[in-house]
Amino acid sequence: MNEVIVVGSGLAGLVAARQNVLQGRTVRVLDTASRAGASALSAQIAGVTLDVGTLYLDPFDTALADVVDRSGQSPGLVPSEPKRWWLATPTGTLPLPEMHVVGVPAAPLAAETIAIVGRRAAWRGMLDAVMPGPRGSKASTLGELVRARLGVGITDSLVAPVVRALTGSALDELSPTDIDGLRHLMLQQNSLTRAVTQLRLDDAGHHRLTAIAGGPSTLVTALLAELDTYGVPIELGVDRESLDMVRDDADSVIETHDRPRGAIATLVLDGSQVPAGRRGAGVLAGHSTGAPVRRVLDLSSLWPSLYGQDPSLTLLRVESDSELTVDEAIEIVARWWDSAGVNAAVKGAYLMRDDDVNP
Repeated sequence: MNEVIVVGSGLAGLVAARQNVLQGRTVRVLDTASRAGASALSAQIAGVTLDVGTLYLDPFDTALADVVDRSGQSPGLVPSEPKRWWLATPTGTLPLPEMHVVGVPAAPLAAETIAIVGRRAAWRGMLDAVMPGPRGSKASTLGELVRARLGVGITDSLVAPVVRALTGSALDELSPTDIDGLRHLMLQQNSLTRAVTQLRLDDAGHHRLTAIAGGPSTLVTALLAELDTYGVPIELGVDRESLDMVRDDADSVIETHDRPRGAIATLVLDGSQVPAGRRGAGVLAGHSTGAPVRRVLDLSSLWPSLYGQDPSLTLLRVESDSELTVDEAIEIVARWWDSAGVNAAVKGAYLMRDDDVNP
């Protein structure tokens, strides 16, 4: 019979269905959700239509990029503008150093670095330039490497929170090889900070986010249309008992998972009330901020060609690894941006949670 059952109608599931039907197999797509697309979802907020779940390709999470590559579609890819990130700290929101790679600074004594870590920790970081080049080169984690070269102060106050906010991982969960070329350049330059400088000179957009023009939901629409021409059924709202029975009887089952982690709040604000001093890529959550948020992205600033065409509006995306409400998202933006007027500036909001995918 050679029938393939694909469980999940998100991008990964639809791509798997397309690949299998093109290989001559009979394919069915089953999902307990009431709609196809999973976390690739478009919504209208205050007159603006945009994707509110999966939105962009993240260099630290290549799963979506792989799915897009295998989709057979050719979406327009728009790299983010090289804007400055900010870091939320217990004492306020501070700009990250201009030259850094995942928070590892190229210049420990730069004013921005000192403001975040303190002068003593910054001076300790300067020892990197004079210590033996191989020191830390055999470290098994990125955290071990940075502590050996730059000290605990810079590691804990700057690098660890930036890594967590950008990648969703703890510093000691990453390998030095996860940052392409970092260890090689460190040995070549006999310095971690000089390696960071070289990485940035070689690639000014190092680890830049990439948006999909029209949003991933446009890929879902295109894939559904293509699968329909091949006669592939997309069965939604399947109860779990029936799904388990199909799993047991099928020749082959492909399980796909396309759920957002935590929650994502998308906010549309009156741009005239947004503090100009905080505009940039967005704000990253530092340690001890007490916020259930990993980062806030300023979509209008990162991708002006896609989200900044109406200068009267500012579009923000608040990403959390845990539960989040719209009111919490607004409060965090107001606190991090030091602007009490943010609440009045909000024209509309959408909250994407795990249960939006499989209600």
